[in-house]
Amino acid sequence: MGPKNSKGELLMDIEDILLSEIIKNKPIFEDEYMKVVKVLHEFSSGGSNYVKRVQLVVWKKKNTDVADLDIRTFSKKDNQYQKGITLSLREASELNSILNKLMDLKSKKEQK
Repeated sequence: MGPKNSKGELLMDIEDILLSEIIKNKPIFEDEYMKVVKVLHEFSSGGSNYVKRVQLVVWKKKNTDVADLDIRTFSKKDNQYQKGITLSLREASELNSILNKLMDLKSKKEQK
């Protein structure tokens, strides 16, 4: 059994998500720097041509097939990635823990 939130719901471990998706198929996007192996989620960033993507990325300069979690702006119009942040498996796990604590605090505040 994994960690649970304040409502007792089981939280999916970020490590399970990343490890289960490491390079199964052909990349969704590839350029000279990176291979996007899976888009986990996409959400609007205000403009109609731009979205933020949460994805699994393999950086070519790292010389490994282990995917990292990447959050990056994507231009649908230009089919091009822009600024973003990449987190290693360990960093993504730490961020997940922080976000779970934040959501628990928010939930407790709303119950008052």
